Amino acid sequence: MWAVIPVKDLSTSKERLSSVLDADQRKALSKHMLRDVLTALTGADLVSRVLLVTNDPIAIDVARQLGADILPDPGKGLSAAVKAAGQHLQQSGAHGMLFLPADVPSVTSEEIDDLISNHPAPPSATIVQATTDGGTNAILVSPPDQMEFHFGKGSFEKHVKAAKKVGLSTEIRQVAGLSRDVDRPQDLEDLIQLTPTCAAGEYLRLIIPG
Repeated sequence: MWAVIPVKDLSTSKERLSSVLDADQRKALSKHMLRDVLTALTGADLVSRVLLVTNDPIAIDVARQLGADILPDPGKGLSAAVKAAGQHLQQSGAHGMLFLPADVPSVTSEEIDDLISNHPAPPSATIVQATTDGGTNAILVSPPDQMEFHFGKGSFEKHVKAAKKVGLSTEIRQVAGLSRDVDRPQDLEDLIQLTPTCAAGEYLRLIIPG
C-alpha cells in the first residue's frame, strides 16, 4: 500500500495558530509534525512506499531523509493534489492509496497497519473523520483513482457520498491518532500532554511555558 501526504508551503502553514506561535515557530512545528507522520508511515509494515505531493523545499528535504518519494504539487489545492497522486499511483501499478494529512503527529505505525489490514477488498474506501470540524483525516481507497476528493469543511460526509456514488464498499473508522489534527491553539496543549510523546510535542514543550 502506498501512502500519500500533500504538503503546502510550510512558511505559510497553520495561520490559525498565529495568536500563539510566530511564523518561524509555525514553520518549525509543521516540519516536526511532518517528520512524525513520515516516521509512523515508514515504520508501518503494510506501507510499501510513501509519496509526498509538494513543492516545498523543506518538506522535500525531510522526505528524502526518511526515504519518501516526491510528486510535484499541481498547485490547485488539496483535493487536486490528492487526485493527482491517485492518478500517478494508478499509472504506476499501485493497488491502493492511503491519504494522510501532515498534521496528525500522534498517529502510530500500529494504527496505520490496523487501518490497512481492515480495509475491505477493492473496489473500496475506508474513511476516517476528524473529531472537531467534520473534516477528513485519512482516506484509504483502492484502486487509487476511484473517487473524487472534496477537502474542506464538512468533507467527511462529502467523501462518504463520493465513495458510495461510484460503488465503493465504504468503511467508516475512528482512529485515535488520526482523529487528532493540529489546527487550533487548544490542540497544542493536547499535543504537549500526549503520552508517549512525539517530535512535535517535544518541540512545543520547549517553546511554550508549562
